[in-house]
Amino acid sequence: MTELGRLTVPGQGVKQIVAPAPGRFALMHCGGATLHVVDIADPARPRIVLSDHQVGLFYGDQLVDKLFDGRYLTAYWQRSGPAWYDVGGGTPVLVGNTPDTTLYGWTDGACALGDKLLIVKRGKYALLDPNERRTVSDLPAYGVDGLRFGGRPSVGGNVLAVSSRHQRLVWVLDIADIKRPRLKRQYSLPGHPGACAFWKDRVVVPAGYQGLLLERQAQR
Repeated sequence: MTELGRLTVPGQGVKQIVAPAPGRFALMHCGGATLHVVDIADPARPRIVLSDHQVGLFYGDQLVDKLFDGRYLTAYWQRSGPAWYDVGGGTPVLVGNTPDTTLYGWTDGACALGDKLLIVKRGKYALLDPNERRTVSDLPAYGVDGLRFGGRPSVGGNVLAVSSRHQRLVWVLDIADIKRPRLKRQYSLPGHPGACAFWKDRVVVPAGYQGLLLERQAQR
Protein backbone atom coordinates (compact mmCIF):
# COMPACT_ATOMS: atom_id res chain seq x y z
CA MET A 1 0.00 0.00 0.00
CA THR A 2 1.19 3.50 -0.82
CA GLU A 3 0.09 6.57 1.10
CA LEU A 4 -1.48 9.17 -1.17
CA GLY A 5 -2.34 11.78 1.43
CA ARG A 6 -3.03 12.33 5.10
CA LEU A 7 -5.50 14.32 7.19
CA THR A 8 -4.56 14.99 10.80
CA VAL A 9 -7.14 16.34 13.25
CA PRO A 10 -5.20 17.96 16.13
CA GLY A 11 -6.02 16.40 19.48
CA GLN A 12 -8.46 13.87 18.03
CA GLY A 13 -8.10 10.28 16.96
CA VAL A 14 -10.17 8.90 14.10
CA LYS A 15 -12.54 6.19 15.33
CA GLN A 16 -14.58 5.47 12.23
CA ILE A 17 -14.77 6.62 8.63
CA VAL A 18 -16.91 5.80 5.60
CA ALA A 19 -16.42 6.99 2.04
CA PRO A 20 -19.53 6.01 0.04
CA ALA A 21 -19.36 5.73 -3.75
CA PRO A 22 -18.56 7.68 -5.84
CA GLY A 23 -16.00 8.70 -3.23
CA ARG A 24 -16.07 12.48 -3.35
CA PHE A 25 -16.90 12.92 0.35
CA ALA A 26 -16.27 10.91 3.51
CA LEU A 27 -17.83 10.95 6.97
CA MET A 28 -15.30 10.81 9.81
CA HIS A 29 -16.01 10.27 13.51
CA CYS A 30 -13.44 11.66 15.94
CA GLY A 31 -13.37 11.58 19.73
CA GLY A 32 -16.63 10.94 21.53
CA ALA A 33 -19.06 13.06 19.53
CA THR A 34 -17.44 14.95 16.69
CA LEU A 35 -18.29 14.32 13.07
CA HIS A 36 -16.51 15.77 10.05
CA VAL A 37 -17.45 15.75 6.39
CA VAL A 38 -14.20 15.44 4.45
CA ASP A 39 -13.64 16.32 0.81
CA ILE A 40 -11.44 13.53 -0.60
CA ALA A 41 -11.82 14.35 -4.29
CA ASP A 42 -8.06 14.95 -4.27
CA PRO A 43 -6.69 12.13 -2.05
CA ALA A 44 -3.38 13.96 -1.73
CA ARG A 45 -5.13 16.95 -0.13
CA PRO A 46 -8.11 15.81 1.97
CA ARG A 47 -9.82 18.68 3.77
CA ILE A 48 -12.61 19.09 6.32
CA VAL A 49 -15.53 20.98 4.82
CA LEU A 50 -18.13 20.59 7.60
CA SER A 51 -18.01 19.70 11.31
CA ASP A 52 -20.96 18.75 13.49
CA HIS A 53 -21.44 18.21 17.23
CA GLN A 54 -24.76 16.90 18.56
CA VAL A 55 -26.02 15.72 21.95
CA GLY A 56 -24.85 12.26 22.97
CA LEU A 57 -21.99 10.04 21.91
CA PHE A 58 -21.25 7.76 19.03
CA TYR A 59 -20.95 4.21 20.35
CA GLY A 60 -19.48 2.87 17.12
CA ASP A 61 -20.86 1.68 13.77
CA GLN A 62 -23.09 4.72 13.41
CA LEU A 63 -21.96 6.06 10.04
CA VAL A 64 -23.86 4.76 7.01
CA ASP A 65 -21.76 3.76 4.00
CA LYS A 66 -24.11 5.02 1.29
CA LEU A 67 -24.79 8.27 -0.53
CA PHE A 68 -28.60 8.54 -0.60
CA ASP A 69 -30.40 10.14 -3.51
CA GLY A 70 -27.02 11.08 -4.92
CA ARG A 71 -26.49 13.78 -2.28
CA TYR A 72 -27.16 12.79 1.37
CA LEU A 73 -24.65 11.33 3.81
CA THR A 74 -26.13 9.93 7.01
CA ALA A 75 -25.02 9.48 10.61
CA TYR A 76 -27.13 7.99 13.41
CA TRP A 77 -26.73 10.12 16.53
CA GLN A 78 -27.38 8.60 19.95
CA ARG A 79 -30.24 10.87 21.00
CA SER A 80 -31.31 12.86 17.95
CA GLY A 81 -31.30 10.03 15.43
CA PRO A 82 -30.50 10.09 11.70
CA ALA A 83 -28.79 13.29 10.57
CA TRP A 84 -28.78 14.14 6.87
CA TYR A 85 -25.79 15.96 5.38
CA ASP A 86 -26.38 17.39 1.89
CA VAL A 87 -23.21 17.28 -0.20
CA GLY A 88 -24.96 17.85 -3.52
CA GLY A 89 -24.50 21.62 -3.61
CA GLY A 90 -21.46 23.81 -3.56
CA THR A 91 -20.93 23.55 0.22
CA PRO A 92 -21.97 20.55 2.39
CA VAL A 93 -24.64 21.42 4.96
CA LEU A 94 -26.58 19.67 7.72
CA VAL A 95 -30.19 19.82 6.57
CA GLY A 96 -31.57 18.28 9.76
CA ASN A 97 -32.42 15.13 11.69
CA THR A 98 -35.37 12.78 11.23
CA PRO A 99 -37.58 13.65 14.22
CA ASP A 100 -39.48 11.40 16.59
CA THR A 101 -41.72 11.78 19.61
CA THR A 102 -39.22 9.93 21.80
CA LEU A 103 -35.44 10.05 21.97
CA TYR A 104 -33.40 7.64 19.92
CA GLY A 105 -31.39 5.09 21.91
CA TRP A 106 -27.66 4.45 22.08
CA THR A 107 -28.29 0.72 21.61
CA ASP A 108 -29.69 1.10 18.10
CA GLY A 109 -28.40 2.09 14.69
CA ALA A 110 -29.01 2.31 10.96
CA CYS A 111 -27.91 0.87 7.62
CA ALA A 112 -28.81 1.14 3.95
CA LEU A 113 -31.47 -1.09 2.42
CA GLY A 114 -31.58 -0.32 -1.28
CA ASP A 115 -32.45 3.36 -1.68
CA LYS A 116 -33.84 3.67 1.84
CA LEU A 117 -32.36 3.99 5.32
CA LEU A 118 -33.28 1.16 7.69
CA ILE A 119 -33.32 2.21 11.33
CA VAL A 120 -33.89 0.11 14.45
CA LYS A 121 -36.09 1.65 17.12
CA ARG A 122 -38.35 0.34 19.90
CA GLY A 123 -37.72 -3.30 19.04
CA LYS A 124 -38.67 -2.99 15.36
CA TYR A 125 -37.31 -1.43 12.18
CA ALA A 126 -38.57 1.32 9.91
CA LEU A 127 -37.56 2.45 6.42
CA LEU A 128 -36.83 6.11 5.76
CA ASP A 129 -36.68 8.00 2.49
CA PRO A 130 -33.60 10.17 1.90
CA ASN A 131 -33.78 13.33 4.05
CA GLU A 132 -36.92 11.97 5.76
CA ARG A 133 -38.40 14.74 7.89
CA ARG A 134 -41.64 13.11 8.97
CA THR A 135 -41.90 11.90 12.56
CA VAL A 136 -40.72 8.28 12.78
CA SER A 137 -43.61 7.36 15.08
CA ASP A 138 -45.97 8.16 12.19
CA LEU A 139 -44.21 5.76 9.80
CA PRO A 140 -44.80 2.00 9.49
CA ALA A 141 -42.59 -0.19 11.66
CA TYR A 142 -42.00 -3.91 11.18
CA GLY A 143 -41.06 -6.60 13.66
CA VAL A 144 -41.52 -10.18 14.80
CA ASP A 145 -44.36 -11.05 17.17
CA GLY A 146 -43.05 -11.71 20.65
CA LEU A 147 -39.53 -10.50 19.83
CA ARG A 148 -38.02 -7.14 20.74
CA PHE A 149 -34.65 -6.71 19.04
CA GLY A 150 -32.26 -3.80 19.23
CA GLY A 151 -28.80 -2.94 18.04
CA ARG A 152 -26.79 -2.20 14.90
CA PRO A 153 -28.40 -3.53 11.70
CA SER A 154 -26.65 -4.90 8.62
CA VAL A 155 -28.28 -6.18 5.43
CA GLY A 156 -27.05 -8.87 3.06
CA GLY A 157 -29.54 -9.80 0.34
CA ASN A 158 -32.77 -10.80 2.07
CA VAL A 159 -31.13 -11.17 5.48
CA LEU A 160 -31.03 -8.60 8.26
CA ALA A 161 -28.56 -9.10 11.11
CA VAL A 162 -29.08 -6.98 14.24
CA SER A 163 -26.18 -6.92 16.69
CA SER A 164 -26.65 -5.87 20.32
CA ARG A 165 -23.28 -5.13 21.87
CA HIS A 166 -24.45 -4.70 25.46
CA GLN A 167 -26.82 -7.71 25.40
CA ARG A 168 -24.24 -9.87 23.59
CA LEU A 169 -26.91 -11.02 21.16
CA VAL A 170 -27.24 -11.23 17.38
CA TRP A 171 -30.59 -11.74 15.68
CA VAL A 172 -30.70 -12.96 12.07
CA LEU A 173 -33.96 -12.15 10.28
CA ASP A 174 -35.37 -13.14 6.92
CA ILE A 175 -36.69 -9.94 5.32
CA ALA A 176 -37.67 -11.31 1.91
CA ASP A 177 -41.11 -9.96 2.84
CA ILE A 178 -40.04 -6.63 4.28
CA LYS A 179 -43.37 -6.12 6.08
CA ARG A 180 -43.28 -9.56 7.69
CA PRO A 181 -39.77 -10.33 8.92
CA ARG A 182 -39.10 -13.82 10.20
CA LEU A 183 -36.54 -14.83 12.83
CA LYS A 184 -34.08 -17.34 11.37
CA ARG A 185 -31.50 -17.58 14.15
CA GLN A 186 -30.46 -15.96 17.40
CA TYR A 187 -26.92 -16.09 18.80
CA SER A 188 -25.90 -15.50 22.41
CA LEU A 189 -22.18 -14.67 22.56
CA PRO A 190 -19.55 -14.37 25.30
CA GLY A 191 -17.99 -11.45 23.39
CA HIS A 192 -19.44 -8.02 22.64
CA PRO A 193 -20.53 -8.05 18.97
CA GLY A 194 -20.28 -5.07 16.65
CA ALA A 195 -22.14 -4.48 13.40
CA CYS A 196 -22.17 -7.66 11.31
CA ALA A 197 -21.06 -8.19 7.73
CA PHE A 198 -21.77 -10.88 5.14
CA TRP A 199 -19.51 -13.27 3.24
CA LYS A 200 -20.90 -15.74 0.71
CA ASP A 201 -24.38 -15.46 2.25
CA ARG A 202 -23.01 -16.16 5.73
CA VAL A 203 -23.10 -13.72 8.64
CA VAL A 204 -19.74 -12.46 9.91
CA VAL A 205 -19.73 -11.20 13.51
CA PRO A 206 -16.90 -9.07 14.99
CA ALA A 207 -17.24 -10.29 18.57
CA GLY A 208 -14.60 -8.33 20.46
CA TYR A 209 -12.20 -10.49 22.46
CA GLN A 210 -14.05 -13.59 21.25
CA GLY A 211 -12.67 -12.90 17.79
CA LEU A 212 -14.19 -12.78 14.32
CA LEU A 213 -17.00 -15.32 13.98
CA LEU A 214 -18.30 -16.83 10.75
CA GLU A 215 -21.54 -18.76 10.46
CA ARG A 216 -21.24 -22.42 9.53
CA GLN A 217 -22.12 -23.34 5.98
CA ALA A 218 -25.80 -24.24 5.75
CA GLN A 219 -26.39 -27.96 5.38
CA ARG A 220 -27.96 -28.94 2.07
